[in-house]
Amino acid sequence: MTKKANIKDVANLAGVSIATVSRYLNNDLSRMSEKTAQKVQDAITKLRYTPNLAARQMITKSSKMIAVLISNIDDYFSTELFKGISSILESKGYIAVMFDSNSDADREKNCLKPSGIVCSMV
Repeated sequence: MTKKANIKDVANLAGVSIATVSRYLNNDLSRMSEKTAQKVQDAITKLRYTPNLAARQMITKSSKMIAVLISNIDDYFSTELFKGISSILESKGYIAVMFDSNSDADREKNCLKPSGIVCSMV
C-alpha cells in the first residue's frame, strides 16, 4: 500500500516551502512566479496530491457543507428539491448534506438548534 502524498511531499518535490504550496492551493499566486506555480502544479500532478479537507476545516474553522433539512424523505417533492439544491450548491463548490426530520415537528426544532443535531443524516 502506498502512502498518500502530503503537502510536505509536494513542497520537497517542487523544491519550495510548504508556505508556497499552501499559497498555491489557496490561489494566492501573487507572491510567486509562473515558473514556481508550474513546479508546484507539476509536483501535485505527479504525486496525485489532494488536500486533506478535514485538516483544512480545522485550520479555517469552516467547511463547504450546507445542511438541508427535509421534512419527509419519502415525499417525492422533498427529494427532488434536495437534488436541485444539491446541484446548485455543488456548482458553487459546496456539499449539501440532507437531514430528515421524519415529519416530526419536535425533531425538526432540535435539528435547527446549533447544538441539537439529533436528526438522521441521509
